[in-house]
Amino acid sequence: MPHPTGRCPVRAKGQRINTTNLGMPRRWWAGVGVGLLVLACGANNVRPRSGPAMDAVLDTIAAKPTDVIDSLAALVAIHGFELARFSAAEGYLETKWFDLGAGRSGGTYTRHPDRVIRIRLYADPTGDQRTLLRSEAVFRRALDPSVPTQVLETMVPIGHPGDSLLQVVLDGIRPRTPIRGS
Repeated sequence: MPHPTGRCPVRAKGQRINTTNLGMPRRWWAGVGVGLLVLACGANNVRPRSGPAMDAVLDTIAAKPTDVIDSLAALVAIHGFELARFSAAEGYLETKWFDLGAGRSGGTYTRHPDRVIRIRLYADPTGDQRTLLRSEAVFRRALDPSVPTQVLETMVPIGHPGDSLLQVVLDGIRPRTPIRGS
C-alpha cells in the first residue's frame, strides 16, 4: 500500500541512499574492511601467542635478538635438528620433533614419547644491545591426536638427554654470537 503523501517515509524527496553497488551501507563495508585488516595483521606471525613455559631456561646474551636467533638456527642444525618455524625478526625458533634414540628429526609418534623432543627458543630485547633468551626442550607426556600438541607437552626434567642437548646448544651461543659495539 502506498504512503498517503506518495513519498517514502524513511527519506526525504530527492535524498540519495548511502549504499554501494551491492546494496549495503558504506559504513558496513568499512567495518568489514577494518575487520579483515585486523585479521590479516596477525595471520602471518610465526611466534605463538602462548609464549614460553613457566619453567623455561632464562639467559641474557649480549647481542641483538636477530643475531641470537640466527646463531641458534645454525647451532641446532649442526646438532641434527630441522627447523619447523623460524623468524629472526620475531625472535622465535622452533625445531621439528627430534628422536634422541635415532639422533634425527622426524620421530613424531613412537612407543617412547619421552625420548622425542622439540626445542623452542624465544629472544626478546632488553635494551642496550642485550637479549633475554628463554629456551625450552619439551616432550609429550602422551600421544593423543585428539588433543592439541602443546597441551600434552611438558619440559624435559634436569638430567634428561634432551636437557643435556639443549645445554650443549646454549653453551655454543656465547662464542658464536657477534657482540657489536664493544
